Amino acid sequence: MKKIFLSIFFVLVFIASCTKEPNELDRCIETNQLKNNYIEKTQSFSDWMNDNYEGFNINIFSYAAELRILEFFEDNLKDYDEYQIAYKKMWAYTESLNSLEKEVSICTQDKMFDFYVKNYEIPDGQNITELVPYLLKQQGLDKKFNQNLYMKNIKSCSSNIENKHLETVKKICNSQGIY
Repeated sequence: MKKIFLSIFFVLVFIASCTKEPNELDRCIETNQLKNNYIEKTQSFSDWMNDNYEGFNINIFSYAAELRILEFFEDNLKDYDEYQIAYKKMWAYTESLNSLEKEVSICTQDKMFDFYVKNYEIPDGQNITELVPYLLKQQGLDKKFNQNLYMKNIKSCSSNIENKHLETVKKICNSQGIY
């Protein structure tokens, strides 16, 4: 009986020692690492706009959608109070993006623009805010393909930027003597 008890005791001690508590470096990284909720925040804002403003109808997962928002406000929201509500909501969304999420947004938009320039004929002086509608109508850009490409680029940019950010955070922790 004593042998069984000791065997069980050692097994439990072994199992308990295998569970790893976060070390000081892990806690430092978690404290300093920014979270990337770009997709969720952007989709939430887009849904709010689509629900509240008939005619907005911009799927946020298309290039330059964010740039077209202000243009939409100016063209469609003639009532000053309505304009102020939408404008404040847009700025609240913009301000909610942390530096990591802003980097993801810029990277994604750059990748999309590079793709358009490489694969489509774009007239000189083409207004950037009207580029996607132009490509959809005049150049045969498939909307579903465009949205899938945008999501793929968001994921690619997110992964690259998050990895760079993690390395930066590790260096910050190391500079504080935490290894």
